[in-house]
Amino acid sequence: MVEYFIDIINQNKFRTEILTAKRTLLECLKRCELFKQVREQKLDEIEDLRNTLKEIIKLYSQLKQQMPKVKVKLGEKEYSRSKKASTLYDYNKELKKLESSITHIESKLKEFEK
Repeated sequence: MVEYFIDIINQNKFRTEILTAKRTLLECLKRCELFKQVREQKLDEIEDLRNTLKEIIKLYSQLKQQMPKVKVKLGEKEYSRSKKASTLYDYNKELKKLESSITHIESKLKEFEK
């Protein structure tokens, strides 16, 4: 059996190089573990978001079922102010009626004064 060995001339320098290599290796392993933890947290957050999204979709479908079904036509009709005013309560007509009734009452009051 033949034994081979290597003669190390500067042992102290070789030891310091090995120790620094070990230290960088340990730092790399620490970063890998930190990366694994961050990845697990990220996966947990994604799962929470996925569950929240499923719940939102479920609630939206329930809301959609409870809402009345109405057909809405968008973009086919253009509404003008005159149409809206005719559909809403017409204050001008009512105001004219009130003015005419006031003038009628004033005329009757003037007749009573004479």
